[in-house]
Amino acid sequence: MTVTENASESPWPPPTVGRIVHYEPEESQKFRSVGPIAAIVTSVMSNSKLGTVNLRAFPDSALDTMTGDDRFTRLANVPYSELAKPGHWSYPPRA
Repeated sequence: MTVTENASESPWPPPTVGRIVHYEPEESQKFRSVGPIAAIVTSVMSNSKLGTVNLRAFPDSALDTMTGDDRFTRLANVPYSELAKPGHWSYPPRA
């Protein structure tokens, strides 16, 4: 399989609202969770060929969401990457 950052060239289906994906946080986001974070696609940018989406992330640590500050769990304009890459979303690996 060829690695691509273009969702239209991926073997995966295009992103749709409600789909569960992985989000790889950037260092500056200070999530306490390690590794990819489960997220749900809440919006798909219609003018994007790269699969840019808005996400609602669900970090494993309760401490990430107990402050009442949503800015870390609501993620806007997140680009696609077939492999885990900070600040990008990707599909979970197939079992």
